[in-house]
Amino acid sequence: MTDLRIIFMGTPEYATYSLQALIEADLKPVLCVSQPDKPWGRKQVILPTPVKELAVANNIPVLQPVKIKTAEFQENLADYRPDLIVTAAYGRILPQNILDLPRLGCINVHGSLLPRYRGASPVQQSIINGDEITGITILRMTMAMDAGDILRQASIPLKDEYNVATLMTELGKLGGTVLPGTIKDLVAGKISEIPQDETKATYVSLLDRSVGKIDFTRSARTIFNLVRGTDPWPGAYTGYNGKRLKIYRSHVIDTHSAEVGKYNIAKYFPGEILPAPKGELWVGTGDGILALDELQFTGGKRLDARDCAHNFAVGSSFVLEEN
Repeated sequence: MTDLRIIFMGTPEYATYSLQALIEADLKPVLCVSQPDKPWGRKQVILPTPVKELAVANNIPVLQPVKIKTAEFQENLADYRPDLIVTAAYGRILPQNILDLPRLGCINVHGSLLPRYRGASPVQQSIINGDEITGITILRMTMAMDAGDILRQASIPLKDEYNVATLMTELGKLGGTVLPGTIKDLVAGKISEIPQDETKATYVSLLDRSVGKIDFTRSARTIFNLVRGTDPWPGAYTGYNGKRLKIYRSHVIDTHSAEVGKYNIAKYFPGEILPAPKGELWVGTGDGILALDELQFTGGKRLDARDCAHNFAVGSSFVLEEN
């Protein structure tokens, strides 16, 4: 299908799986559009976006506009005479005149099973909410946020070992698997587009720092999901001895295990540091016990629990002191 003129718009690693899949399926885009390069790390080195890097490696022209509503940018897009625009985590809302540009319209590879989790943080929220199933939706784009007709969906189990980064990778790969066939069926007129059920729609915005605050009166399972769903940003956090403490990894302790019985943990209050095997850091919650596996005090290094558990006194508590 080399005669199909596709413009691909995406920015992070998640989007590279869709771009790579198009290249391998003889659907190589005539143009890629990505966010401007940004400085990264302590040295603030300017690095290309993952999509730009992949596009350049495959000799695909790249545009990186600061603003997409300018006449100049939209004229540049029109010069490529697109039949279809495909987006995947591009990071900008397309105006109507861009949506109207390609004869086959614009489609998006979204990281949730719509209509659940329309918006900017579907992957994070699916983990935080403890969903057992997640997936991707390829949908037709409209001016309403993630509200267009569904072309195709695919699902995967949301495993306990996933955090945001690893789940984004899995969903990116899933999108790449489904996208080429969806486009070919769309061109062939073999897809019945399905309107979304508005009564089941939910919306999620970008996470802010407050989302990561740990409430130890919640269950161990709920906090475990919060830790996974806020890694790396904004990070789940609490406090100890007046210092803020981020939690990067944790796991739920089986309270019926012989190991727990050995420590005779009958009663505890939320946030209390409990007796635990050497090198482990256990904390009581509103329902169950949570082991904190990797943590970091503000300004310090990320530490494995086995290297710092001895610094936390049994019977003391995690308390976030906020001004």
